[in-house]
Amino acid sequence: MPYQIVKSNKLSDTQIRDINNLVSLCNRHDRLQYSFDPNDNFKKKADINHFLLYDADKLLSVVILFTPRNEAEVSAFTHPEFRRKGLFSSLLSAAAAELSRRRIPDFLFVCDKSSQDGQKVVTHLKAVYEYSEFAMKLNPEKIPDLTMDPALQIRETKPADRPTLIKIRRASFRDQTDESFMPFFLAENRVVHTLFYHHEIIGLIAVYDDGQKYYIHGFAIDPPYRGKGLGGQALHFIVKKFRNLDPRKDIELEVQTENIRALSLYEKIGFKVFTAYDYSRLPLKNYTISNS
Repeated sequence: MPYQIVKSNKLSDTQIRDINNLVSLCNRHDRLQYSFDPNDNFKKKADINHFLLYDADKLLSVVILFTPRNEAEVSAFTHPEFRRKGLFSSLLSAAAAELSRRRIPDFLFVCDKSSQDGQKVVTHLKAVYEYSEFAMKLNPEKIPDLTMDPALQIRETKPADRPTLIKIRRASFRDQTDESFMPFFLAENRVVHTLFYHHEIIGLIAVYDDGQKYYIHGFAIDPPYRGKGLGGQALHFIVKKFRNLDPRKDIELEVQTENIRALSLYEKIGFKVFTAYDYSRLPLKNYTISNS
């Protein structure tokens, strides 16, 4: 029986289970720590972000797209016994057709720095390295005692906060588009917090709950208020809040490796690097089936 490629705009429970099992298998084989989150709050209903290749009922390979901006972050997993057989290439070609339909110009491959097979694939595709991020996990025993400035207030975001928060996000994150803002605020399982200093909105910080861990992201302070210790106090508040909500869940975040100031801040709050991911860009116009 030939392999079957399944293109999914809404994963079934069985497909989610199959992907989780494949990711776990690859992690054990490659000694990596990837995780899979089936929720995709940035996609439109008709968009296809999951490409699965089956042999009968056995999932052998999967390509996963994440498209919050005008690019597609790509994660891929192939059963160790079925690598270098063209399975990933078949799925990537299907993903390329989907990106072309949606007029998304670039692949952005996400690859663990320690993944030998993954790094070889990225090199073979001639994707150009762009940046790296550290993945960090909170060590609860390293959370410091910290007193919060009484003028700093933090509460869950309200709709009236959004125009100011959008301006702060634009000043803080690269490649932000208007289309990416509302999904950020409205996504399920994400709580966005607004930071106030002397009653003025100065920043935001979001926490996403994937069911297994809390993931802190979208953390931004308005430039005039940076360097005053407010970011550290805000992060400490969030860490304590979510540790109290469910102390069994890990708390993680990511930071670009060259952002030394942020890295130092996170380490002071109790976070420790556990892996690093490389991001490499391949314009769709440069992609051909032959080079995959």
